Amino acid sequence: MNTKVYKMLFAKVKVQTGMFGSKKRLVLDGCCATVKTAQGEISLIVRAAENNSDPTSIIQVFKFDTKKKERSAEFASIDAWGAVSSGNMQLVSFTGKKFGTSSYLITISNISSGEYGVIVNPNLKVDRVTISYFGVK
Repeated sequence: MNTKVYKMLFAKVKVQTGMFGSKKRLVLDGCCATVKTAQGEISLIVRAAENNSDPTSIIQVFKFDTKKKERSAEFASIDAWGAVSSGNMQLVSFTGKKFGTSSYLITISNISSGEYGVIVNPNLKVDRVTISYFGVK
């Protein structure tokens, strides 16, 4: 089994406002993760406070938009009239099952190249969110 440790980092939640509304984005400094894996099927062990829930209800895997100096993902937007939408975060489908007493084993069947993040118990109303992240080459 090829085992890698994935780093955890606090992401800034930035609110960008413009003439036609505002957007909330998760932003990580740096272009890319130092931990990389190959394309195809991957499995991750994701730690949680407990594992009595459906993993798809408490874990989000998503793909970042990348630039030279940062990675970001838009999770909410508000238009000029105040209507809120879920943003354009690129969520990744996975299957999951219990692993041990407080973790899940999640499998992503066909992951493509890019930068990805994992959030457990997403509470995107706060100004800091803990994200585990990795890259796919």
